[in-house]
Amino acid sequence: MKKHLFLIYSLLTIAQLNAQLPNSDVWLFSYTNKLEKYTFSNGTNISSHQGYDNQPSFSKDGNLLLYTSERDSLQTDIFCYSINKGTKISKFQTKVSEYSPEFFTSLNNYFSAVVVEEDSSQRLWIYDLSCNDANCKKSELAFPAVKNVAYSRWLNDSIVFLSLLPEPMTLYIANRKTKVIEKCASNINRSMAIYHQKNNTAFLYTQLQSDSTFAIQALNTSGTQVPNFKPIKMIEGSLDFSTDKLGHIFMASGTKLFIWTIGKSKEWTEVGNFASEGLHKITRISISPDGKHIAIVDNPK
Repeated sequence: MKKHLFLIYSLLTIAQLNAQLPNSDVWLFSYTNKLEKYTFSNGTNISSHQGYDNQPSFSKDGNLLLYTSERDSLQTDIFCYSINKGTKISKFQTKVSEYSPEFFTSLNNYFSAVVVEEDSSQRLWIYDLSCNDANCKKSELAFPAVKNVAYSRWLNDSIVFLSLLPEPMTLYIANRKTKVIEKCASNINRSMAIYHQKNNTAFLYTQLQSDSTFAIQALNTSGTQVPNFKPIKMIEGSLDFSTDKLGHIFMASGTKLFIWTIGKSKEWTEVGNFASEGLHKITRISISPDGKHIAIVDNPK
């Protein structure tokens, strides 16, 4: 019997086969930013499916979007949507459940996913999108000995940040070439992002504070704390954030979208409201690297 990685907003645990994943949809919008005025248009529910559709992730060129979908009530698989063609182009279906897909190289065909294996181990696998056979020889384990991966975020082709179970989760930085894995932080939550602004690159993550709230913290590319970085308090009731190429952090509350600019903002600024599009509660957000599209996960009532 297969087991599921049961995601209930802030929690990630192993549940039995009949557990119900939350109903969610992946929406895609075009957007523009002129003088800090955002315009969102052409909203499309690309998953178009009653059930769990979640965890969107763009390719490096912004033309493809991966997401997780539960289609047969037994397991989750990875789907790929072509933005240029406006259609699903592939389904990566295996005998086990995959979560948290992420393109991590400049080549659009390679991505990673957290896999819930038959013995309930959760390990990070690397796949070739052009090969959707369950026995594809091109798939490989990123770190065979690490069996409790919850989420990942790639810094480059070799270095990845891993959040590991049990909860409260622990953050590690891992190098595929050297096989070195080092602890970075404790008491973290699921949301992570790579922050780029001019010549500055950092890793952003969410960490539990002494007052039981979560704040966004920053590490440099070697996994150590960024000096003088002031934690950014997350919007109450929200767990997820994303970043764009201009250095903005995006978060949502209900149907409203907010931004924060590191080094400038004093409070979160509303830039959009998606109630008129029929959305109900925005959770995960993903911004395309080319700054042309935003993927939004909505949890319908």
